[in-house]
Amino acid sequence: MHKDGELVANRVVLPNSKVRIMEKGVQKKEVLHYKELNDWSNAHHLASLHNILGSWNVDLTAKDDDISNTVSQDCTLEAMLIEIADACIQGLKGLTIHNDTNILAREFSLLPLFMGLNVLEQTKDKQNKEDAYTTVYRNNILTPKANEYWSDRKGRYSSRANAWILTKIIKLHNKEYYETTLKPLLKKRLQDKNKSKHDIKLETIEKQGIDINDPFIFGNISEKATRGEYKEEADIATDLTKVIRYYAGESGFVFIIKEYDAQQETNVIRYKTKTNAYEQMHIIRLWDDGKKHITVQDIFEKYSGQYVVEGVRFNSDNPNVFNVFQGFKYEKLEQVDESKIDMFINDLTYGTIAGGNKEVFEYILNWIAFIAQNAGQKTRTAIILQGLQRIGKNRFTDAILEMFSRYSQPNISTFEEFTGTFNSVVENVMFAVLNEIMNYNESKKGTAQAMKTIITDKTIRINEKNQPRRRAENVINTIIITNNDYPIQLDNNDGRYLVIKCKAVHRGDHEYFNKLSKGMDKDFYDNLLTFFLTRDISKFDPTDIPMTDAKKQLLNVSRTPVDDIIIKNYKKFKDGIPISEVSQMKSNNWNERSFKHSILQKCTEQRIYINKARTRVYKLLEENYSVYDDMMSDLDKEEECEEQVKVDDATEYFE
Repeated sequence: MHKDGELVANRVVLPNSKVRIMEKGVQKKEVLHYKELNDWSNAHHLASLHNILGSWNVDLTAKDDDISNTVSQDCTLEAMLIEIADACIQGLKGLTIHNDTNILAREFSLLPLFMGLNVLEQTKDKQNKEDAYTTVYRNNILTPKANEYWSDRKGRYSSRANAWILTKIIKLHNKEYYETTLKPLLKKRLQDKNKSKHDIKLETIEKQGIDINDPFIFGNISEKATRGEYKEEADIATDLTKVIRYYAGESGFVFIIKEYDAQQETNVIRYKTKTNAYEQMHIIRLWDDGKKHITVQDIFEKYSGQYVVEGVRFNSDNPNVFNVFQGFKYEKLEQVDESKIDMFINDLTYGTIAGGNKEVFEYILNWIAFIAQNAGQKTRTAIILQGLQRIGKNRFTDAILEMFSRYSQPNISTFEEFTGTFNSVVENVMFAVLNEIMNYNESKKGTAQAMKTIITDKTIRINEKNQPRRRAENVINTIIITNNDYPIQLDNNDGRYLVIKCKAVHRGDHEYFNKLSKGMDKDFYDNLLTFFLTRDISKFDPTDIPMTDAKKQLLNVSRTPVDDIIIKNYKKFKDGIPISEVSQMKSNNWNERSFKHSILQKCTEQRIYINKARTRVYKLLEENYSVYDDMMSDLDKEEECEEQVKVDDATEYFE
């Protein structure tokens, strides 16, 4: 409280109050005035408590637990079912009926009785209505005054009608009957009513599929909500069917949301945890229903059955499974205009990428066509492009990446992004490029083994921050680009990699690459996709990989000491070489058991006659003949021949 503008007392008072000062019980003339602090009592721009709590979706409204509540949305009373009306008449038995009106909870009087009975004509014919009056009159105890004024009050209250008040009377004055007989009927009526309302609302929802080609994405719902375009729940629920699905995953619900990828300039499918998906929906406010702010999350939860699927497949015909593949970004034409893609196919791909090797060139084209024509299937092989910088390797892969846009992953810089702890880059990806891969070393041995799994296995476990862990199809096919000589270790029986030494046909030719880039428009990609979709690959086997000099060199770098021993004594191992002779070839730092184990991975142990003596030998497995034929360089063959000549000369000498 203030006096002459100065604070003299603190009291809790209503706004604009005046209080006289009291000193030692004596009232003074001075009057203290209420001082408005920042005029907050009249500051209508401040948020109300309802708005503040409503922003957190805290509902302050007390729930009405009266299941007999029958007021419809147009504020009229609903008609009582005949079954419930009959139960009400039977429940009005043995009660004391008073004449005077009092609080219904204290006593039962004529006014509420006649209000309930008067409306029964809506549910029963007039004769049955009169029978109801007679039944109630006979089955209950009327006070003298109630008995005296029965007919008078019946006429006086004839214009007042509310049949549902009978359920209140029975609930208050015949509790046992209410709990055992009437309440179950009221509950059933409420359940049927709610189900009917829900069925009507579901009929108004136009369930749509998630069409990746439709420009409508999740963000558009927020835009429409901001503009106040949503008037009905069904409109929002329908739009949600265009952009969201969910299913029960291994570690909780997995949400699928259609969004826009600015890097690829196309719509994509992204996976979210329930927490992240709900956060996105919760921040989009729709309207205030008087209790709380309704958000998109509320609508989603109310109609959640419209968005559930059984799981996710990359390419499936099952209508209950979400299908990731929904066609390519570019169009399939009726006919290929080869002039649009000639420079890319017959010059860059053949001359530079395939190095002028016709067999390699055909394999590359067939490999890409296989991916395009069999969406969701794996070639189970990978291509390694070796060569100098600025010769066109990236220009080649960038075009393929763009052609497979939506289902491609560009310029991954390390194997660990495929094989490491967080590996979501491989999910729903038909084609990926690992770029500028460094030389292999011993620390990468585990990574190399993991890459074999990525290339060949059909499923993969996906782990990613803020995403649900899940098992997914592995549909990825990979090209590896490197300027280094030893990007990965190959097994001597490797059947996964095509290794190509690209030629520097146009290195530094800026005019050539500018012309090539300018031609890569939509028309180019439509023709390129059509070229691969219509190419005949009926006789193509992706695992029948051409052997190249580049692969032989990589195999030689990857050779083990056992491989070296076998290659140096190749003919002997094919015919059968004495075990005692092989043992002498073992280096001193090699454990005898480990050495023998490594030899037996390539050979079998047999007993044959050599110079009429039965001898234990190692004999190379026939299935490894082609492996070592491929591994042997011209120098190896010369050395092996020289060794054989020495053996032949020694044999001739002793003979």
